[in-house]
Amino acid sequence: MRFKFLYRRAARESLREGKLSREQYTQIMQVLRHPRRLKLNSSEQVDILAEVEKYSHENMPKEGINWQAILQWLKDHWLEILKLILSLVVLLEPPPKDK
Repeated sequence: MRFKFLYRRAARESLREGKLSREQYTQIMQVLRHPRRLKLNSSEQVDILAEVEKYSHENMPKEGINWQAILQWLKDHWLEILKLILSLVVLLEPPPKDK
């Protein structure tokens, strides 16, 4: 995913600034580590990060690649992104256990 490093950075900064709870941060990091999940009762895979990136591209300002602006946009829209992630996670199998 092209913006994976920005998602991580935005999540860390949002946690530090109090915009995310520790639980929300943990959920986001699990998705970043294991973005491909199986739908419940199905063998179909969903790439959560691809869905988030699609959402981000559709809603992000189209002013070219200004990394600071993109990072700020991600931080400003974490609640919507988190809702999207959680709506997808609810329909999917749990992530694999970290070693």
